[in-house]
Amino acid sequence: IYTLSLHDALPIYQPVGLADQALDVAGRIEDSWTRAQALVGIAKVLAGAGLADQALDAAGQIENPRQRAQALAGVAKVLAGVGLVDWAFEAAEEAVRVVGRIESSWTRERVLVGIAEALAGMGLVDRAFEAAERIENPGTRADALTGVARVLVGMGLADRALNAAAQIEDTWTRAWALSGVAKALAGIAKELAGKGLVDRALEAAEQIENSQQRAQALAGGW
Repeated sequence: IYTLSLHDALPIYQPVGLADQALDVAGRIEDSWTRAQALVGIAKVLAGAGLADQALDAAGQIENPRQRAQALAGVAKVLAGVGLVDWAFEAAEEAVRVVGRIESSWTRERVLVGIAEALAGMGLVDRAFEAAERIENPGTRADALTGVARVLVGMGLADRALNAAAQIEDTWTRAWALSGVAKALAGIAKELAGKGLVDRALEAAEQIENSQQRAQALAGGW
């Protein structure tokens, strides 16, 4: 009961001016998972306030490598959102380093999927690809590349989205990812006609090996 009351009390202490108190309260939470969740919240609040150094310190107090890596990836996204790109890059790089300490290969690779998507969302596309390449399981790597492609389409980076989808080894999954890229681009093309996006949508669809999926991509987006 005491653990839960401490966790519930954290929002009272989370304003930036009370960061030290919030960290003190979090440190007294006995359950490690709950303590980590509290530290994640504190780290994101600090990151959103532009206090990058303190945000990284808060995330660094998380003992479990999986939770710490995920927290750092989340902090990186928040820092990028407030314009602290260099700090965001540092947080993302630390997340990648921490992933190597995760013993379970399945867990490590699932965390890398999230990190790859976070890196793509920050515009660090090459680093996103590198994170995905560290994933040995073909299916999990395909998940990462599909997620990266989806993020890049949303950012209007059509060429990079196509590059991500084209790296997927499994034929069906690659076709599905390319189909998604094609549909997204076709939808964008409706609003941005004359800016070349129609051609990009057609190019994406033409790379789909499955004829039925290719037809659906061509028909669905218009």
